[in-house]
Amino acid sequence: MAPSTLTSLPMELICMVASHLSTSEYGSLRLTCKHVESQLFADFTKEFFTKRQFMLTHFSLKTLVDISKHPTFKKRLTHVILGMELFAAQPGDSTQREKLDRYRDGYNDQVFLLNTGMDRELLTEAFKNLENLQAVGLRDYSAAGRKRDGTGWHSYGLTTIRTETGFYLDTRCRTDNGASFYPRYLQILLYALGKANSSPRAIEAIFRTVHSYNMGPDLHIPDFVEPIIQPVLQQLQSLDLKVNLREDVGQNTYHQTYQPHACYGLNLRKFLGRLSNLTHLRLNFRPYQAAETDSFLQWFSRMPDQNTTDTGAATTTATVSYLPPPILLPHLRKLDLGSLDVEWHALCAVVEKYASSLEGLSLWRVQLVPLGGNLTGPRPMHWRFFFWSLAQIPRLQLKELMVGMVKQCVAEPNRSLASIHVGFKPPALQPTDYPNSMRNDDDDNDKEVPTEEEWSKCDPRVEYKNINSLQGVLEELASRLVVNWPKERPSVPIHVDSNSDEDEDEDGSQDDEEGDEDFDVDEDSEIDVAAMLMV
Repeated sequence: MAPSTLTSLPMELICMVASHLSTSEYGSLRLTCKHVESQLFADFTKEFFTKRQFMLTHFSLKTLVDISKHPTFKKRLTHVILGMELFAAQPGDSTQREKLDRYRDGYNDQVFLLNTGMDRELLTEAFKNLENLQAVGLRDYSAAGRKRDGTGWHSYGLTTIRTETGFYLDTRCRTDNGASFYPRYLQILLYALGKANSSPRAIEAIFRTVHSYNMGPDLHIPDFVEPIIQPVLQQLQSLDLKVNLREDVGQNTYHQTYQPHACYGLNLRKFLGRLSNLTHLRLNFRPYQAAETDSFLQWFSRMPDQNTTDTGAATTTATVSYLPPPILLPHLRKLDLGSLDVEWHALCAVVEKYASSLEGLSLWRVQLVPLGGNLTGPRPMHWRFFFWSLAQIPRLQLKELMVGMVKQCVAEPNRSLASIHVGFKPPALQPTDYPNSMRNDDDDNDKEVPTEEEWSKCDPRVEYKNINSLQGVLEELASRLVVNWPKERPSVPIHVDSNSDEDEDEDGSQDDEEGDEDFDVDEDSEIDVAAMLMV
């Protein structure tokens, strides 16, 4: 019997062997012979050339251009991500002069690339050749989920830079004078797509550092580039953004003359008004901005023919000339909202507006704050009110619903304002029906402090798919609801600072679909909610 050889193995076994190899070993295996290379080609292109992340260096972008010219790879590459790594002017100390010199050369090369606009030219050339491009994105981190080599998904060329220079590149997007460089990224991306006549279906901006929050300026589309960029936005079906409504342009200038806080998210409002074919909208906000979020959601919940301000008063002619009118996204089928503080009725108003088309709703790290800032009285069940209100929307027929890591804000007689975690009892602990669970908020059992054992059994996240009876699902959620009420303790003074931001390095937003479930868990601590509600 002839000895078994590698070439005699079925394709499935060769691919299984290759899946356990490192990247360099995998490359060596492909080079053994033509037969093995052909057997591995389909898996190879799927793993390495379907979704790729690049950064704004000549080496990385030139590689993207080369891929876009390959007769096979250019057809497979459907998702291009721009990493936000930058060389720093002062990288730090190094005892190896040669590596330090290489780093400085890399810094100067990147500065030249960005100052001359070559980055945009290279992206435009690549996008012209990528005939099956479906999604583009921005990312300020290396995503987890890569099994080979035990590393994350880095921008192409990043490992080489670390090896040659010994330094890690910065992802905070800061220039030498400390100004944010981030707004250039989305502008470069949109302009390059427009020049290339490329219209991907999805744009995503997924960030984890606090420095990447300010989405306001880069969402502005000047009139002189509208003919180039608008065709891209017109065809967009999915948008994933992280926004900081407080840092938008103009929030503290002319608008306060007419209506305080009426312009939060001004550029975001205008940007959304250009997306007439959008079917999936995912917005992650900055936590602890209740007034700003409420202002934006009030605008977002209005129909185009409703000409009122965020506070419900009639607008003046001067105000209308500056504020974008309400919009309607007629094809919106899925709405994901994360990391926001909001009154429950404002959230319901948004859902009600899009009830006729909405099929999926996702709420992640949403904190419900009291209506009108009323923090006194018995312990309120804000989330039960919310579920009850959803059940009253006649046209709402959700097929998917996810609620996770949610909270509510309350005030106890003997303590200051508190951010309280909300969970859900396991379905196995529930009765077969849920009598009056949607309409009775006087059940004292719901307002007792759960024991540690009871709370440990609660689910922080619930998800329903292929929903047949939305009414039944909402009744079940209302019945499973458990609020981790605080134990009584001496009150703590409330510090009112309406302009304070939580300077956190990691956000708690919804993440992308690559298995990145490593959300940081907020501490169950007292926060400056009074300041939010008094703004």
